[in-house]
Amino acid sequence: MFVHQKNENLGSQYPSVPLIPLIVALLIGVLVNAKFGLVAIMTVIVLLVTVLLVTSRSLFARCVFWLLVSKPIVDLTWRWNVGSVAGQRLNLQTLIGLYAIFLVIVVWILRRPVVSAWPVVGLVGASALSVLLSIGTAGFSNGLNDFLRLTSGISLFFVAGSVLCKEHIFRRFAWLVVVTITVPLALSLLQLWGRLPYESWDWISGMQVGRLSGSYPHVANLVCYLTYGHLLALYLFSRSNKAVQRVFLLMWMGLLYYVLYYTYHRTAYLVIALQLVSWLYLQRQGVLALLTGVAGAIGAITRLSVVKELYASSLVALSSPAAVFTQSFLRGRGEQWSRYLRDFAHFRPFYWLTGRGNALLIGDYPQYVLASDDPHNDFLRFLYTYGFLGLFFYLGTLFSLFGVALRLLKLSTRRFDKDLGRLVLLSVVSIAVMSMTTVPTRYPAAVWYLFVLGSVATSRYRQNRQANWR
Repeated sequence: MFVHQKNENLGSQYPSVPLIPLIVALLIGVLVNAKFGLVAIMTVIVLLVTVLLVTSRSLFARCVFWLLVSKPIVDLTWRWNVGSVAGQRLNLQTLIGLYAIFLVIVVWILRRPVVSAWPVVGLVGASALSVLLSIGTAGFSNGLNDFLRLTSGISLFFVAGSVLCKEHIFRRFAWLVVVTITVPLALSLLQLWGRLPYESWDWISGMQVGRLSGSYPHVANLVCYLTYGHLLALYLFSRSNKAVQRVFLLMWMGLLYYVLYYTYHRTAYLVIALQLVSWLYLQRQGVLALLTGVAGAIGAITRLSVVKELYASSLVALSSPAAVFTQSFLRGRGEQWSRYLRDFAHFRPFYWLTGRGNALLIGDYPQYVLASDDPHNDFLRFLYTYGFLGLFFYLGTLFSLFGVALRLLKLSTRRFDKDLGRLVLLSVVSIAVMSMTTVPTRYPAAVWYLFVLGSVATSRYRQNRQANWR
């Protein structure tokens, strides 16, 4: 069970629903207009399920729990389109993301127990304001799409803490997330062996090579899951006493490193290496952390030609700082940043505060070959899309989670709390590093688990603080 048996129901009783008249009305609707009737039936079912969930603690906890652990598999259904609404493509992952937003809004309105933090609420509010102000513009659909992705990733922050704050439940969650991430890892091997097609490609040594993506539409989707899966595997390994579990986790992390290599995601290499060394150091295993770093350096030296090939465009700035904003830096990202900064500088001052609600370039760049809706830098994307207001709350959110993690590490004496502090600390650092060259908040998977871990850490910190005040 996820919660104690007492106080099973959030409400005094389930609301009565006139089922027979409702069923008759729905059947008439189907006969009159089949499409409209089916939509009405699905809407009623969703509403009834929501009523059931918000009136039962145990059912609500189970729903949130399985929404969280099934995310890596749900995202594999991205091809299963069921239509589109207002320019937004609908598939299973979209519908579940929208339902997560709806469920949290209902819970919030009913004033059920939620986790709240002003930077997170401010981030959602600033983003929503910017998108609303873009209504009627050509980029509104693009901005709405990005906003829904962001809020679906953030939504469960407000309820995950109350569901996963018990150590045994959190450990079960961690194990199941590791198991579900095994599915895209296995699909990545099938891609490597030619049994499944590649979804992402890269140019290396003048040749086009496939990049493992686990059958997700982009390699970034897989990398996001590997980032959190790696941290959770390190956590489980440090807390597992059974030899079978430790052997499984070692083999699993070995598979992760193998798949990661063939993603050719340069930033992810650095993030995973940073996670491993930092986790060992935070676990007070400084010697092992040093040896791991030395082993990694030796491995990089033995494959120096490959390292130079992968990171050649990153070293351009060392020879000429002015080259940072040219196509030669980070495979075109320098020019991408230059275009976005130039456009932002030509905004009206009002848009400097609120942003334009979307990340579409407004300048005319006829010879521009990179994507015109992706600055390849999340901090710059927040500035451009949501203005200084949105960037302020985004940075405030990251610093807030970072601060909670530090306080848990320094003040709590419980081993579980310290583990949560390490997980959140390294998750924030990982997302910050990835945000320098990618846009992780555009992928719900990238922030889904960041905010989940942050929610649990926030709940634990507040529980400890209240216990100390008593």
